[in-house]
Amino acid sequence: MSFIFKVLKDIVLVNNSALKEIFKAVNLISQENEETLLEEHLPLNTEKIKLQEDLFIAKQKKYISDLNNKFLDNINNDILNNITENSSQKDIDFIINDRYKKAIKSADNISSDEILIATGVLAEERQRTLDVEIYQWQTMRDERVRLSHKNLQGKYCTWNNPDLYADTLEEARNGEWKTRTAEMEMLHPGRAYGCRCFALPII
Repeated sequence: MSFIFKVLKDIVLVNNSALKEIFKAVNLISQENEETLLEEHLPLNTEKIKLQEDLFIAKQKKYISDLNNKFLDNINNDILNNITENSSQKDIDFIINDRYKKAIKSADNISSDEILIATGVLAEERQRTLDVEIYQWQTMRDERVRLSHKNLQGKYCTWNNPDLYADTLEEARNGEWKTRTAEMEMLHPGRAYGCRCFALPII
């Protein structure tokens, strides 16, 4: 029991400097997807990137706090209910361990998804600042890619409207956009849950 609360205490005490380092790493990952086409990269201290960093930190701290509070509430309720039902210490220990495992799994899912989202947001900010309006949708091209994202592989899209796409670069440059179908993702790369896709900038 004390071990669980120590782990939770360590999670809650995640400070700004640690989250800043996470954000910096995410920004570098985002840059790696673009470095072959963009000659220059925006430094981390630009106004828009700094704003995204502040939003990222605030969002992660809220997730950590909410997850901790939910876990403690659940544990408290479980203990009270099992004491009322005269459950054994072994039963209570099992319930606490089960709650702990679920909390850790939830934290892993949230952290993985938030890093993907932050990567997508940073890519958009950097490309928009360099006046890049068109990007080519790129998936990871493996068995984990969902069909709605696979259907956009190689398609040309615009940051101005996530509902649109073009089959060729010529159509995109001419403004001959099509509306995405129900079989296609309706968000920009990295914005949907678990999306590992990225936007390849078109200069």
